[in-house]
Order: sequence, then C-alpha cells, then structure tokens
Amino acid sequence: MLSNYTNIHLPQYPCVSEQYIYDAVSRILLVHNGDTDTVLSLGFPDSSDLTHYDYFMVFIVFAVSSLTLTWKNEHQARTASNAFFDTALRHLRLALEVTDIQRLQTYLLLAHYANLNPSRADNWMCIWNATRIVLDLGLHKQASVVLLQDEVQEAAFRNKLFWCTYGMERSLSATVRLPLAFPEVSITASHDANWDADTKYASASHLYRFRALETEVHSTLYLQQDTKHRSRADLNSWIGDVIRRLDAWLERATDFSKYQMLEFRMVQYGLLKARLFRPSPGLECRTPEDREQCFNACTILVEDYQRQTKRRRLFYPWHGVHNLFEAAVIMLESCWALRDYEPLKYQARHILAVTLPDCLALLNKVGESWQEATLCSVYLTPILEETSRAYSDRALAQITEDRIAAESITTGKLRKLLFPDGPLLWESRTSSFEPTNEDSATVDIPLSLEPEISTSIQDIDWDAFWEHVQDLSPIWTDIQPSEVMDLLDAS
Repeated sequence: MLSNYTNIHLPQYPCVSEQYIYDAVSRILLVHNGDTDTVLSLGFPDSSDLTHYDYFMVFIVFAVSSLTLTWKNEHQARTASNAFFDTALRHLRLALEVTDIQRLQTYLLLAHYANLNPSRADNWMCIWNATRIVLDLGLHKQASVVLLQDEVQEAAFRNKLFWCTYGMERSLSATVRLPLAFPEVSITASHDANWDADTKYASASHLYRFRALETEVHSTLYLQQDTKHRSRADLNSWIGDVIRRLDAWLERATDFSKYQMLEFRMVQYGLLKARLFRPSPGLECRTPEDREQCFNACTILVEDYQRQTKRRRLFYPWHGVHNLFEAAVIMLESCWALRDYEPLKYQARHILAVTLPDCLALLNKVGESWQEATLCSVYLTPILEETSRAYSDRALAQITEDRIAAESITTGKLRKLLFPDGPLLWESRTSSFEPTNEDSATVDIPLSLEPEISTSIQDIDWDAFWEHVQDLSPIWTDIQPSEVMDLLDAS
C-alpha cells in the first residue's frame, strides 16, 4: 500500500517527502509494537520523538492509497480507507503545534483525499486554504537572494508544494468556473529542472503544463480576459494554436503510461477540446462544425471513462462527476442546436441514442460511491428525452404549436446549464449540513471561506470546516443531499 502511493501517486502530487513517510512508518511500528490505538489512549513513550502530526501524515497517506486500490477489492479498499481516514483525523485534532509548511501539506493531502472521496471531505475548502498559505508565504515567487547550501533542499521542496497547490487550484477554478486565486503573471517560481527528466517524477511537471493550458482556455473563453476586443479570426487562430499544444501535450503524456501515471489523459484531452468548441461567454455563437468537434471530443471522454470503469479504476469521483456532467450538457446543447441541421443529424442521433445514455450510466455508476452524483443523471434524463423527441417529431413531421412551446422551455434549460445565473463565488456557497443528535453542540458554520492564517491547526474550527458541504452544480440550489456524513467524531 505504501509503495503504491510512493511509486505512482506521490510523484504526480508531490506534497510530502517520500523519505519522511518511510521513516515515519518505520518509527511508528516501534511504538507500542505498532499498536496505534494504544498511542491514542496512553500517549507516546518518553523515548519516542513521534508526534500526532506524524501519525496523521501516515494515516492520510494510507487513506489515499487505499482508495486507488479499489480495482483489487472495492469493498475492502473503501472500508480500510474509511478507517485510516478516521484515525488520521483523530490524530490531526491532537496536533497542537505545526508549521505553516506542515499546514500546507495537511490541506494538500486532505484535498487529494477529498477528490477521491468527496462524500467525506471538501476539496473546495482544502484547496482554498492551501492557496492562501502559498500566497501568504510567497511560494509563488522566485527567491530573490542566493540560498545557502543547506537552504537549497528546503527551497526545492517548498517549490514542489507550490506547484502541487497550483495544479489543484487551477483544476478547481476551471471545473467550477471560479476566478483565478492569483494571475499567471504573478508566478515567478520556476520548475525544478529534474522534473523534466525522462522519469516518473516528471509526471507532476507535465500535469502542470496541462493545467496551464486549461487555465489559458478558462481565462480566455470563460473569464473573458483580453477577449473583448479580439476578432473571431484572432480567436480561431488562438484555438488552433491551443489544439496544437494540446496534441503535443497528449503525445508526451502517453509516455507516462509505463509508470501507470496520467491515467486520465484522454479524459483531460477530450474535455479541454470540448471546452474550446462549446458555446462560452467569450465565444457564444458556434458553428455546426464546432459542435461536431464537441461530439468527437465528448465521445473521447465518455469512452475513456468507460474503459476506466471496466478496469475498476474510476477512483476520482469528484472530477468524474463534474467532467461527465459538463460533457453531457455540451452534447445535449449541440444536439439541440443541430436538430434542424441535416448534415449532422445522423451523428447527433448516435450521440442521443448511445453516447449520452452511456454518459448518464457512468454518472449513476459514480453514484454508487457518491450518492449526490445520481442527482446529475436524474436532472439530465428528462432533457435527453425531450431532445430525442425533438428529432422524432421532425422525422414524423409533427411540429405542433404545443411542441414549439415545449421546445422553447428546453432551450431555456440548456442555456441555463451552459451559462448558470450568477457567479460562482466563495462567499455565495451555503451549507446543507444539519446537526444530528450525535453532535456535542450546535455547529456554527462560517459564511466566509477566508481562513485565519495561523501557526497552529488547533486554531481552526475543524467541526465547522468539515461539515461545510457544497452543491455540485448551481442548478441544484433547491436540492439537498439526502445524507451528510459527520467527518469528525464527537470526542
């Protein structure tokens, strides 16, 4: 389990030292003969230099690693991960004094876990707090002084933490259409030269290159930075340039398959290509050829998720739900826009009959481990039926006034899905948590997500932190999850 994490996942998300984890595990096995429950009840022996933070780091790593092994035995992997996560949180609550760097590592590891198990943790909050620490410490800036020899290694590690945070924050912002936490031009920190070597450790750097491309598309087409005065011809030229760079990225990413890394490269490729050709705030009017590109790109995404599911390796449900939902919306809108366009009617019918049902089936599959995911499928199914009926009506020449009125409603639904009303702001999120009898006290959930930057984890209201649950999509504002799990056991 430890080698699975250090050999495959740590190089892609380098937020902890490999040597530190192995040393911590070795020392933990010597305390109370490796009985970790005894440590919680009796404490540490005088001879031990371990801390609760060390235990937290080991157990959160085990919790992450277990969830990436669901392909072996899903029930066993999830049961083990839940136990590891519970133990990790118990130690975290007892970790009284930590440094800012340790706090940053904590948030990054919890964010990684949240991406794997969003029903138990909130990646929004973790990534936001990690970003604030990065900016507070100035890790996005290149050191302005010459470092001493003993400072070089620490600076290199801090640099890795920054880029790990960058990748997570950029992915979150592009996925849920948030403004960037900090602009690209503010970054002067460089990549470690060793990351570009032909080894598994270069996977992280290559993933950040994709995040930079994703950010460029998000900034241009969705945040509309520097696009208001650009012509359609200029934007088309820019799209062509992005596709060339994206193709080059995919070609290089394929090399990491021998390390079992960048497994979702085809998903990332297909989704970003679909975002380039779908209607967006920066380029709302799209041609039939653009929508054909959307069909092809979304098909790549759905087919790759199907392959991952057959291999039981769809272990990032947070991204899976958002990606599949967005792809489904793009395909539905494209089919709807082309319902009177004869040249692409055959391909559109195939999308409606095969690809979209497959996409919704994948959402239901993810819903087996994350119940809220099924809400996406439930919401989209009637729209799929209405879109399919529009094609049948035209084939049978049954376009009545009632059907025209019904189609007008569907047009409005699809537009709302493409362009949700109102910005997605941190301050606008609300909680669906309702305290249960097991809670020791009423939880006061803060409206602002702006954390207090301190040097101690104990200063954070962890109960309020973990019980703050987010909606998956702006269209769900009236839907409450049926169950919210309390992540911190009452002490």
